[in-house]
Amino acid sequence: MKKIIFSTAIFFVISQINNQAKSQSLVQTIKEKLTFGIKADGNYSNFIVKDNNALKSKMGPGGRFGASLRFDISNHFAIQEDILFAYYTTDIERNNIKDKFEFMGMDVPIYFMGQWKNATNGRLFAGAGPYVSMGIKGKFKNENLDVFKKYDDQKSEMNRIVAGGAAILGYELSNGIQFNVSYRYGMNMINKDKNNYKLSPKSISVGLGYNF
Repeated sequence: MKKIIFSTAIFFVISQINNQAKSQSLVQTIKEKLTFGIKADGNYSNFIVKDNNALKSKMGPGGRFGASLRFDISNHFAIQEDILFAYYTTDIERNNIKDKFEFMGMDVPIYFMGQWKNATNGRLFAGAGPYVSMGIKGKFKNENLDVFKKYDDQKSEMNRIVAGGAAILGYELSNGIQFNVSYRYGMNMINKDKNNYKLSPKSISVGLGYNF
């Protein structure tokens, strides 16, 4: 009986050690496939205007900065998520009256990427996927109109949340420095008044990054 108990105890201890080793091996494998980075870019953005010929939108400058996290599924495929603080501007003309729209918020794109390494250990990558943008502040500057604020119990002029598609193309040097170009397009209409006009945001960005 004592031999059976002793054998069972030994088997339990070995099993626990083995399971722990497997767990540590899995965690180590995941850590090796994760890459953390920082990035910043300059952008030009405007609105795609529909159903209103009196409303015009021209490209305005802005910028973004934040962090990225990439998970390498294989040597040629990866998933990357960016979390970026974003600033966009757009020149607006409504009924021949000019104004500037300013937006501050957070962009969170998720890219499904193909990647290819060369002989110098550099990495070419390209990808596309969904993105979500959450507005923190939005304002027509000359009108001093906060588009996320309710005036006189009326609904706000714009939605804080925009969902759409994003694409990225870039190259990373062997030392981790990265150059990239990205594009985003809002699928949903950002304005709430769909009877008079429809707006969808879009932008193109050129940026630098560094992966640790």
